[in-house]
Formats: sequence, structure tokens, C-alpha cells
Amino acid sequence: MYPDFESLLIDSPVAFAWHKMLYDENGKPCDFEFLLVNDAFQAETGLNKADIQGKRHSQLFPLEKLTFDWVSFYAEVAEQQLSKSTEQYVEQLKKWFSVKAFTNQKGFFAAIFTDITEKISGEHTFRQARDQLAQRKIIDKVYEVHTDLEGRFVFMNEFYQRDFHSPSHNNTSKRSFSSLNPEDQNAVTQTMAKLLSDPDKPVSVTLKMPFRGGKAVNTKWSFRIWKNEAGIPEKIICLAHENAALHQLRKKMQDQELGMRQVFDDLLAGYWDWNLKDNCEYMSPGFKRMFGYEDHEIANIPESWQKLIFEEDLARVMESFRKHVDTKGEKPFYNEVRYRHKNGSTVWVICVGRVIEWDKDNKPIRAVGCHVDLSKQKSLEASLKATKQQLSSVLNTQREMICRYNAETVLTYVNSAYCRAFGVSEKELLGKPFITFIPEQEHAGVLQHIRSLSRKEPVKTQIHQTQLPNGKIVYQEWTDIALFDDEGNISEYQSTGIDITQRMHALMKVQESEAKFQDIAENIPLLIWLRNEKNNKMLYANKAYETIWGRSLQSLYDQPDAYQDAIHPDDLPLFYEALSVSAEKKHFSCDYRIIRPDGEIRWVSAKQYPVYDQHGELIRYTGMAVDITRLKESEQKILRQNETLRQIAWEQSHLVRQPIAKVLGIANLLKTEQNLAPAEYSRFFDYLIESTCELDDMIKDIVKKSNAVEFELKKQQEP
Repeated sequence: MYPDFESLLIDSPVAFAWHKMLYDENGKPCDFEFLLVNDAFQAETGLNKADIQGKRHSQLFPLEKLTFDWVSFYAEVAEQQLSKSTEQYVEQLKKWFSVKAFTNQKGFFAAIFTDITEKISGEHTFRQARDQLAQRKIIDKVYEVHTDLEGRFVFMNEFYQRDFHSPSHNNTSKRSFSSLNPEDQNAVTQTMAKLLSDPDKPVSVTLKMPFRGGKAVNTKWSFRIWKNEAGIPEKIICLAHENAALHQLRKKMQDQELGMRQVFDDLLAGYWDWNLKDNCEYMSPGFKRMFGYEDHEIANIPESWQKLIFEEDLARVMESFRKHVDTKGEKPFYNEVRYRHKNGSTVWVICVGRVIEWDKDNKPIRAVGCHVDLSKQKSLEASLKATKQQLSSVLNTQREMICRYNAETVLTYVNSAYCRAFGVSEKELLGKPFITFIPEQEHAGVLQHIRSLSRKEPVKTQIHQTQLPNGKIVYQEWTDIALFDDEGNISEYQSTGIDITQRMHALMKVQESEAKFQDIAENIPLLIWLRNEKNNKMLYANKAYETIWGRSLQSLYDQPDAYQDAIHPDDLPLFYEALSVSAEKKHFSCDYRIIRPDGEIRWVSAKQYPVYDQHGELIRYTGMAVDITRLKESEQKILRQNETLRQIAWEQSHLVRQPIAKVLGIANLLKTEQNLAPAEYSRFFDYLIESTCELDDMIKDIVKKSNAVEFELKKQQEP
């Protein structure tokens, strides 16, 4: 059977499939059948829907070759009418999928599939890069600075510029004293005087240098005079070696920047980081893929993206950025622009960013931002526009919401677009204050905005939230106009509005993505870890380890196998057997008990998977573990209750036979004996009634005991 909304789902851009659960002769779920799949499902999975519909899952994917129990996963959804999600790798399709299953009809279920292979691959790339950085050893590097004899910069090597944020084109010709810690200026003055008094003898001094404008680190510098061919002092050469403190600061910052870039590339639709001083710009792989290019095909310079953007849009983008800079960030850098895809098509994007670093002269140093792909929305807008052009000019003027209202916000007119947006009729809207559709916390701001309209400023625009009659919260942008009577007094207001929910959500996604990523990593109840394959070092584990194992996270980092110390002795053989199997197959899966420091015993289900580099070399393992204690306890209780029911059935079956035997015996006697006296008939009928009542009491007792067990079972299944 098919869902009522079949016609909508067939053309949906979301990969959708509708299934029927199949059961064996014992009523146990054993397979499921594809009843309906749409075109998006075919495109997302690569499976021909004509070959799928009407087929069982086991006909397409042999169950014995699957690494995930899809039947049990879907059976729980279909039988308990739940909604569940999972992310799994499908070996036969060579893809990762995010799957959400749900139903409103027992025995059937729907599934929505999303290809996340690229995202998972990006996570692996990020972890690999982080591992490589973590394995790097301290390498001696030299900071080199040249000044003239008066202390003005004439040269700084790249190493110095990067670590101390002093690009040469900005600081050349400036006195080096201007970048010193005030506490060190006297020491440098004395050192320079000593050097100039004896030009042939180098001198040394320890200075506190602000690492990239932040924490000051003690650095030992050696100064010496450089003479020209005539032996005349020409400049001063300053040299310093990188020390351990500087190396650690740089490594920490590199790890943070690498991690954040990968997170931004995954969560945002293309991340960019523009160094305005050096005119170089990092563009993430996701940024380049949006336009059909691999990472190596586009150089990390501003000219690269400027060649791809439409010329007329480039001028608008640069003007927007200029205003953002001139207002010191008060005016947002936000644009909807067009790029040329590698295949010649047009890609619409939201380009949003912000200057995050300024120099002492309030000139921008660094800007960051991202791109959000709007191509699908723009394509839809173009399609709608083409359709609407076929309508009359009257309908064309009604694309936006239009309403009129008095000073108390009571609606006196609404157009069809307004009614459609709110999902109610004109009759239900007229005479009702529109302020009731706005969340209470925004009432004061909206009313103040309307009351600020005047002859001098009769038109204003505002953005606020609106709660539709169905409870949905949307964002709307309204242009409000004050209408005046002959005496110049405001007689009424008129507003024109559009829904900007999608745009606002895109902006909020940019602002909130980093916080959401951090919250998920810290609060997810599932233990997740990354372990180096070569040295068994624990690269990452979340705080769920402390919640489940009851031991500190640091103890796991100090001793990666420390978690095994908590395994219940009775489960160690099972654990080691699974471990030995994983040594060959690389995949580990095992359910076992652990003993927490407080003596509490918990069940956990643990899995571990290998991660390979681009050459197929195993580089690390990723794993997860979840507390299944409650599930195990429920299973044990159900087993005990089943045993109780079997005992009840056995006992009652023997007891019930006795009164039944009496009834059958009396009935047979009454049938065969024809000459019984009335008194004897009466006595036998009394025996018959007595035995029947006895049988009735036994049946009631059986029902009572069964209901007691069923009640206990339902009580256990309650959340």
C-alpha cells in the first residue's frame, strides 16, 4: 500500500522510499520490500528504481554480506511507529548515507536517504592532516630582520612576518622600536649603542616578542653590523632561533586553524580567508568544488575568484566590501552574486564575510567568510517568474503581501498573497490586530517602528518574526508607509511584505555553525574516539567516556587501553575473541559489561572501523560505544516474564483438565443412561454446574495472572 501523498513524493528532490516489513512463520522480521521509490532515490543511490520496486532487500543486498542490520533497524521503526536516524557505509554502493526512517502505519515505513560520502571524506582528510601535524618534531628555524643604522626595517623574512604579524610592505621603513615591548626599549637602546661603539663585535639581547599579536614570548636575538665592500657600516642584521615556546604556540595555532578550516568547509558552503596585506587568499576545497574545480586547479589568490564572478557582480561585491571597511564592520558584507561554473553554467551564491583583524591605523588585515549555494533557489525563482509572466498584470502585482491597518494594528485590507502566507481566509483576518501574529517579545519594537513614521520620514523597512496561525515561526521583511489625510494627519498605514525565512536561516547558519559543532561534540551521549594505528595513541575521545566508564578522560589519553581494565572478567574471553577477529578483518564489534569505579555494572556496545588514506594505507581507527544497560535489563526482564507465562500455561493446562474431565464424564453418562430417576438427573446436573463453575474460576485465574505479566511488560517498555 502507498502513502496518501505519493504524488508529491514522486517529484520530490529528496531521496525517498516506501517499504513494507516482511516476517517469517514465527512472526519475526526477516526482510522488507521496496514498494515505492522516487527519481531522487535513483539519483542519490545509483540504483534503477525499475529494478527495485517490488523487490525484497535481500534480493538486492545479500544479508550475510551487510555490515549493518538494516532489518532490525527498520523493524523497530515499523513496529513501534518510531522515527530513527543513522549514518552507514553501504559497501555495495561505495557510499556513505544519512538515513532517516519513520512511519505512521504499523508494518510499513518510509526512509529518506542523503549521500554524505563527501562529508565523511572531508572529516577523514581533516583528521589525517591533524595527525600529521601532531607528529611533527621541533625544527630549528631562524627569524631574520634587517634594519638601517637608525633602526628602520628594510627586510623581514617570511618566518618572522608570519609569526609576528609584520608583513614587509606594511612595516618596511618604520622604526623597529615601534614594535617592541615598552619594557624592552631601554635594553635595545643600550644594545644598539654598544653595537655601534664596536661595529665588529656582535651583541645579544632577550626580548619579549608578541606572537602574532598575542602572547609575549622571550626570544634571544643576536645583532651585528653589516658592512659594504668599502668597509662602511650599511645595516644591522638581527637573527633569532625559534625556541620551544614559539614552536608550541605555532603548532597550537596551526592545529586550531586547520581544524576550524575543515569544520567551516564541512558546515558552511565554501570557506575563504583573505590576507589583505599580502594579497593572498585561502579558498577551501568546498569553495572550489562549488564551481566544479578540484583544490589544485585554482590558485589561492583573490584574482582566482574574481575571474569566475560575473563582471557586473564583481563591482557590486567590491563596493559592498569597501562600505564594510569604511564603516569598520557596521555595514555587513553580504551579497547575492553569480559565478561561472567550470561546465559553463551559472552558480548563484550568498557571499557573506567580515573583517576580523585591523592594524593600528584601522586598516583591514584579514577577512573571513563563506559562500552559500543559492542555485536551486534561484532556479526555482526563475521557474516561478516564467510561470507568473503568463498571468495577467493584476496577478503580477500580488506577488508580495499587502495589507492596511489603523493605529491599533487592526487589519482593514489584505490581498490574496497575504492570505496565502498566513494560511487563512480574508474574512478571518479582517478586523484582527496583526500584532497578535508577532511574538510578544517583539511587540514593543514593531509598535515603536510604526509610530516613528511621519511626514518627514513616511516610509521605513523592518524585519521581524511572525508566528503563523499553524504555529510556524517565519521571518518577514516589511516596508511600512504612513498614509495621510487632507489635514496632514496619519489616517492609516499600508505595508508590503516578503518572506525572508530562508535568507535569515542561511545567515544564522553561518553564525551558529561553529557553536553547534562544539555543542554536539561535547554533549553527545555516544562515546566517539580516534586511535592511531601505528602507536595506538588515543587521538581524540569525547566526554561521554567519563559518563559511561566513570573514569577520567585524561586517563584514557595517558593509557589508551585503560578502558579494558573495566571490562567484566566474565566478558573478557568474548572481548578478546572479537579483538582477534578484528586483527584480520579490521572491523571490531562487541557487546560486553564494564565495572565502574563505584561498583556499578553497565552494558556497552562498541564498534571500531578502519580509516585508510588515499593510497589504501591504514592510518587510524575510529570507534564508538553506547550504553545499552537499560536495553539489556529490559531483555532479561522480558525473558523472565516469558518464562513465567510458560509456567502459568503449563500449570493451568493440567488443572483445567480435571473439571473438563468431570463435565465430559457427566455428559456421557446422561447421554447413555436413559432410565435415570428425576432425582438422579437433578444430582448429575448439579455436578455439571459445579464443574463448569470450577472451570470458569480457573479461566479467570489464568486471565488475571496473564494480565499481571502483560501489565509489568508494558510498564517496562514505557520510556
